[in-house]
Amino acid sequence: AEQMQSFEELWDLHSRRAEDSGKTSRFTNEDIKSFHKSLSSHASRNQGVTVLFFKAKMNGRVIGVYYCFKTSNTIYYFNSGIDPDFSLFSPGMVLMAASIEWAIKESLTTFDFLRGTEAYKFHWTDKVKPNKNYYFASTPFPRLRAFPAYFKDQRNRIGAKKVILEMLRSDSKPALKSSNV
Repeated sequence: AEQMQSFEELWDLHSRRAEDSGKTSRFTNEDIKSFHKSLSSHASRNQGVTVLFFKAKMNGRVIGVYYCFKTSNTIYYFNSGIDPDFSLFSPGMVLMAASIEWAIKESLTTFDFLRGTEAYKFHWTDKVKPNKNYYFASTPFPRLRAFPAYFKDQRNRIGAKKVILEMLRSDSKPALKSSNV
């Protein structure tokens, strides 16, 4: 029950922050919510993975929630919800410091920010682990089928205009490899 309450607080704050910044987030759609509820239920039965929530409160009101996973020696920061009305107080930075401090006290050896190169991550580290996607296609038809996924990955990583310019300038096969950070 407490975990489901934490999820509801997370999704409420996450969607409010997205709305406030004029963005949409897939994290709060019903299929994703159902997946994470199921995942957390499974993780609670699996001794190797723990779902963690870190919360920031002001005058008894939850103004930030961090959603993480813990394994034997690593904490994985997955997502957050921050009340836009309290952004002046930087609850995200406070929660990040608190979760890292907790990981140190628990003798964990790694705090993994997962994928992405968002600026706030570089307040805490200067290291980046790249994620890679590989698309294998030996004949033209599978290569054509792989192209939309490749193009989308590249567009998200560097922008559509740059992808098209790279393809025009390059002799490489565009549907073979993608690298995301």
